[in-house]
Formats: sequence, C-alpha cells, structure tokens
Amino acid sequence: MRPLSFQFFANFAVLGCVLPYLTVYLVEGRGMTETQAGLLYGVHGLSVLVTPVLLTLFADTRLTNRKLLAGCFAVAAVGLAGMLLGPGIAAIVAGYFVFRFAFSPIMSLEDGLAFAEQHADTQAGRTPRPYQATRVWGTYGFLGGTAAIYALLHFGWPIGVAIGSATVWCVLGVLNATRLPAFPEAKAEVRRPDARLPTTDALRRLTRPRLLGFCAAMLLLFFAASSYYAFYPLWMVQTVDIDEQWIGPIIAIGVVLEIAPILGFGWLARRVGLRRLILLSVACMCVRFLWIAADASVFTAIANQTLHGMMVLLVHVIPPVYLNHHAEPRYRSSIQGVYSMGVIGVGQLVGPAIAGVIASESLPWVFVYAAGLCVAAGVLMFLSVDRQGDRTIAD
Repeated sequence: MRPLSFQFFANFAVLGCVLPYLTVYLVEGRGMTETQAGLLYGVHGLSVLVTPVLLTLFADTRLTNRKLLAGCFAVAAVGLAGMLLGPGIAAIVAGYFVFRFAFSPIMSLEDGLAFAEQHADTQAGRTPRPYQATRVWGTYGFLGGTAAIYALLHFGWPIGVAIGSATVWCVLGVLNATRLPAFPEAKAEVRRPDARLPTTDALRRLTRPRLLGFCAAMLLLFFAASSYYAFYPLWMVQTVDIDEQWIGPIIAIGVVLEIAPILGFGWLARRVGLRRLILLSVACMCVRFLWIAADASVFTAIANQTLHGMMVLLVHVIPPVYLNHHAEPRYRSSIQGVYSMGVIGVGQLVGPAIAGVIASESLPWVFVYAAGLCVAAGVLMFLSVDRQGDRTIAD
C-alpha cells in the first residue's frame, strides 16, 4: 500500500472506531445526557475553527505535511488515552478536546498532500492519480476500524474498546507519516518578502460569489450530516432497540456501498455534470433523513444505508476536489484549511449542539431538522454551481 493511501486508511480507521460509538459510549457507558453528548460531540466543530487553518498555513509556508501529520496523530493519541483512562466526565471532556483539536487538521493536510502529489506528477509528465483513488482508502480504513470494534464487542469487550482501538490507529498514523513524500517547491514562492499570506489569498478566493454560495450550502449540509453522525447510533439503540454491538456492522453496510460512488466520481461528473450530481446527492440526503424520521424499524436502519454513498460523495469528496480546482499551488493546503474552519468547523459545532437539544425531546425530529437543512442547501447549490458544471473536475 502506498504511504499516502495508508495515511488515509489510518485516519479513517480512527473515525471508524470513534464515530459510530461515541454518543453511545458517552450516554450508555459514561452516564451523560443526550444534550451533554451533543454539545461534546460539537467540540469537533470548535476545534476545526482553529487548528486546520493554522496548520495548513504552516504546510504552505514552513513545515512539511508529513511532520505536521505525525505531530497531529501523536497528540490525538494522548487525548484518546486520557479520555479512556481518566476518571469522571471532566477527564472525558479534556481528553476529547485534546483529541479533536489535534485530529481536526489531519484531513485538510492529507488533502493538500494528495493534490500536491498530483501537481508534482503533472509537472514531471506523469499521469496524476485521481484524488478519489487515494481517498477511497479512507473508506477501507473506516471499514477496518468498525469491523474490529464489532468483533471485540461481540466477544464481550466493553464499549470503551472503541476509544482504545482508535488510540492504536493514531500510533500507526505517527509511524506511517515518516514515510510520506515532501513537496517543498511551493514554499519558496510564499517565503518571498513581497508574497501575500496564503491564507489571505485562499480567503479571497472563497469569498467570490459562486464559491461563497457553494460554501454556504455546504455549511447547511454539514449541520445536517453532523447531526446524523452524532445521533443515528443513539437512534438505533434507543428508538429501534438495536443492540450496541450491531451499530458498527449496520453503519459498515453504508461504508461498503460508498466505495462505488467515490471511485465513480470522475465518471459521474463527466456524464451528468457536477451541478446535477450535487443536486442528486442533496436529494438523496433529504430522502434518507425523512425515511429515518418516519419509520423507526430495523429495516429502515439497514436499508437507508443504500443512500450513504451519495452523502459521502457530496460532503467529503466533492468539496476538496472542487476547491483544489479553484486554488493555485501556493495556497493549495490553505484553501482546504480555510474551508474547514468556516464550513466544517461551524457546521460540526452548531449542528450537533442544536440536534442535541432536539434529541432530548425526540430523536426522530433530529432527522426532520436535518432534512429541512438539505432542502435549503439544495436551493443554494442550484443558484451557485455553474449550470453546466465542470465535467473534467474529477480527472
């Protein structure tokens, strides 16, 4: 496996251990209320407001992505260990803060490294590797992390094993980061005395009208998606009465089915256009959330995973590719960091916090709230994304 592919694998293996089980661990394992769990889950958003934009600036100017990635994985491991081993809710909160503040820039740094590798290949006359061919290893990692937790829970391990396993994957991420390539050539340009700060250029680019509309729509979609990620596992346990050991396998169904849309992104974008693909994905998200809200059954818990791939394509694959398409090499990492701060950070901070309040009254209404956000986002995408789209954006 290529070093960059394994870095995506390790990153998402951590998420595969944490995301499906976090709220269940907090509520069922550590005695938090749904509101407290939603607020703590939103710490990810608070962390994304700070660290990605700073570390991607370093990546564009001073330090290589591989050194930054090694440091982030190391600190994240410390936070997870504290969250698992520390006594009481205060230790959980402190550990989760450390974990999220260290882990939140990793995706932006990896994206920047993947696009830098593409640029280097193009400059050298080689055929660049499509982003989605590297990003799909994250899907494999999520599956691997989730499958391991299912097996451990099946054999009687406590729910806290999810946090322990994530710690191990962070350590592997540190070790693998030393094998990653470095692309320092763009840093010479931004170190000139007359050069503007890459973050400033990235912000100017993102505030152009069409990109601004795209980012506003993605913000609403992150409100919706983060609400789903936070409370869908709890909905399965408390509303549908599914045993917690089945959370991972059910979610893994959707993760398996996301492989085809991710690998097929280039094909789909070329044939239907980016705008239509985005609107189709928004519609799939909306249908999915309304379906969950309307029918609390095991069938729905499993069958709605067929729509998961389109949500992942829209929320996690299209934005970095679309942003890189509008970026220059000198702020390739910074545009991902600024986007993470303004869209992912705010979305994952505010979305779960609101959803947590709603969940304290009714878990199904969380998904009605998410569906309404998708409708608004679809209108913004219709107005913002070019009518023809860009059929070569995923090449």
